[in-house]
Amino acid sequence: KIDVVNGFDSSTSNLDHKIFDENQDFFCDRRGFNRITRDVTNKYCEVYDFIPTAKFYAFDNFTYTTDQVDLMIKLAKANWLESEKQVKGIIIDTWKKKRYARLNGINFT
Repeated sequence: KIDVVNGFDSSTSNLDHKIFDENQDFFCDRRGFNRITRDVTNKYCEVYDFIPTAKFYAFDNFTYTTDQVDLMIKLAKANWLESEKQVKGIIIDTWKKKRYARLNGINFT
């Protein structure tokens, strides 16, 4: 049984937030996952030079420059720092619930 799923969609078919949102809702509904969205009131992003629709992010591109790889690493780190506390909290809460259920003979759902 799966406790927590962290999904990170890096496909370039999601050209705007609305399409991304719709795809995530479809994925979660199909898999039976509860979707926990990030706080969108904070519009600040440290990675100013990331443009998701730039040509080199195309789905069929498998050749990247050192600068492009560095930019993707920078973006991944910024995304993690933004959501690290929430992700860790969800994992710890789920672990506590499963532990409680196991110790008390309750079927965890």
